[in-house]
Parts: sequence; C-alpha cells; structure tokens
Amino acid sequence: MDLQHEWFYSDSRAFAGKVERVGNEHWLVKGLAELGDTYPWYNVWISGGKYRCDCFSSAYGYVRKARICSHIATVMLHRRQLRLSV
Repeated sequence: MDLQHEWFYSDSRAFAGKVERVGNEHWLVKGLAELGDTYPWYNVWISGGKYRCDCFSSAYGYVRKARICSHIATVMLHRRQLRLSV
C-alpha cells in the first residue's frame, strides 16, 4: 500500500458503518474519541465541488483542512463502497 495514502484507509476503517446521509450532498459522521474527536457527530458536505467538514472550525481544524480530515475520508470511502456494491 502507498504509505502516503495509508492514513486514508487506517483512519477510515474505524468509521465503518458510522455514516448517515442526511441530504443530497450532506452526511453525518460519528465522532470517535480514540481518534481525537470531541463531538459525537460531524457534518460533512460538498460545497462548490469541494468537501467541507465542521471540524475545520474546531481546535486544530486548520491542520485537517490543510490535509484532509478523517470525517471527509470516511464519507469518500462510504460513497465509493455504495457505488461498488450496485
């Protein structure tokens, strides 16, 4: 596995089954304390063709925004899994 993208798979596996679609381009992702989350749920949405997460406005959100947050990675994997299972 490409080590550069390993975080994507390792972090996102912990979120398996913890995504709830609440709108056309809006999802809720369950927060996990073991990954440093302080809230029970995080909103992920698409705006202007880009993924956004409300964790960007929390402590150290600038780090997640500069890279990619695990909540967004979870939604991306969730959407891919749904496409592959059809």
